[in-house]
Amino acid sequence: MNRNTSSILNRVQSKLKQKKYSNNTLKCYSDWIYRFLFYYESEYLQKYGEKEVNHFLKFLEKECYMSLSTINQALNAILFLYKNVLEIPVDDFSFKIKHIKQKPVILKRDEIKKILAALSGEKWLMTGLMYGCGLSVSECIRIRLKNIDFENSVIHVDNGTYCRPTLLPKSLQVPLKNQVNKVKTIFNENILSENYIGVVVSYLDYSRELQTTIKFEDHFLFPSRNLRLDKRDGKLIQFCLSNSYLQKTIKDVLKNLSLHKNISCQSFRHSFATHLIEVGYDIHVIHELLGHKNVQSTMRYKDFAERDCTKIVSPIDNLLDNSISN
Repeated sequence: MNRNTSSILNRVQSKLKQKKYSNNTLKCYSDWIYRFLFYYESEYLQKYGEKEVNHFLKFLEKECYMSLSTINQALNAILFLYKNVLEIPVDDFSFKIKHIKQKPVILKRDEIKKILAALSGEKWLMTGLMYGCGLSVSECIRIRLKNIDFENSVIHVDNGTYCRPTLLPKSLQVPLKNQVNKVKTIFNENILSENYIGVVVSYLDYSRELQTTIKFEDHFLFPSRNLRLDKRDGKLIQFCLSNSYLQKTIKDVLKNLSLHKNISCQSFRHSFATHLIEVGYDIHVIHELLGHKNVQSTMRYKDFAERDCTKIVSPIDNLLDNSISN
């Protein structure tokens, strides 16, 4: 990586953090922008425009056989680079790859029941948290012990740039406390090793220097099976489970249950929002729980909520019922 490329990437990461993008987006955009800079000579980036961007997108499609959604992801990253970092207008750009918005897959309540019944232990708990709290898979596996507030029934979702509160369901509190005790046992075993330096603080490693802490409350609720060896100094570090751990589990369960929808871990978060709308919760409250930047992102779930007019109670019925009882 030459000095100019490194400088641009640093500016990209700084701007992403300033705009409070998640760590996942930060890493994803940085990776795509790095590939774009590597594809061309970054020293002459100011001269690049619509033609060069389309050429890169075509390369991803024809030579790398990437899906349309993946190419759109790359395009979003490049557009962020031009608009927010290089401050080059892109309104006149015309791209051959169209932006696509995939419809979220919403699970029915009985489908979620079947999936939960097929799971056990921490896999059941993780899936319950995704549906019960509206968490993405990455938010779920990165919960730290300090993020759980049993007293106020709140989980603080920290994505690295900002923290939002979401509800902690009563039905999950006992399993959560059992998981905390399990983590405490693992922690007590780990600290017996003189090479153990604690849990990783940051998920991003742009400086190639991992920061760690030994504090118990900073440890993950769902720690990885094995400690990772830092080959530079021979120290042992605790990470969280990978996204694929739960994704593979859900995929296997769906296959066994013969559920043929295009279901992913994200479907539980989509279902959380949709089911709350169905029972009448305010869209702005759901917006806050999900942590969406724009309420319009939450509004789309209204289109998928089931509306059964036969179950609506007229306000006069409540009024007359009260007067009759009085």
